[in-house]
Amino acid sequence: MSDYLATFTDAIRDRLAGNSSLRSALAAGSGSIRWYEQDRDAAMPFVTVAMQAMDATSSVQGFTKRAERVEIDVHVYVDAQSDNGSTPTNGNETLGSISYMVKGDWHEQSSGLPTYGFDRWQPTLTGSGWDCTSIMLEQTAVLNEPGILHHVHTFVCHVSVSKA
Repeated sequence: MSDYLATFTDAIRDRLAGNSSLRSALAAGSGSIRWYEQDRDAAMPFVTVAMQAMDATSSVQGFTKRAERVEIDVHVYVDAQSDNGSTPTNGNETLGSISYMVKGDWHEQSSGLPTYGFDRWQPTLTGSGWDCTSIMLEQTAVLNEPGILHHVHTFVCHVSVSKA
């Protein structure tokens, strides 16, 4: 068994990078997906991801082995007056589109499972010796600044040592 964080981080990165619509929306403004960086001089729109894990062994009922609560904060930054390459647009449209892709489409699927995004998606932590619950959207914070639209989508899940 190993620590799950490397496998978990790869799963999060791959989920974002695998969303071609999200990549296209970011590329329209020369934006990108960044890890743990918040470079205000970067081309917008852009997305940053930060994670933290906390011990949850004693606080989560049903876990009889080591468990951790993981929070994933996905920051979406958009110029308030974004430009899609040909026509100036209201940044709220771009922000809404990117945020929707980050959250996902579970509510549109008959299975209730998202085809993209994080809300209700369950990562597979193959080879790590850990299992993960479905990721759930906990909150969205609006942290706008002059000229910059900034939303933070906080997702949570629990990971535990796999049952042997």
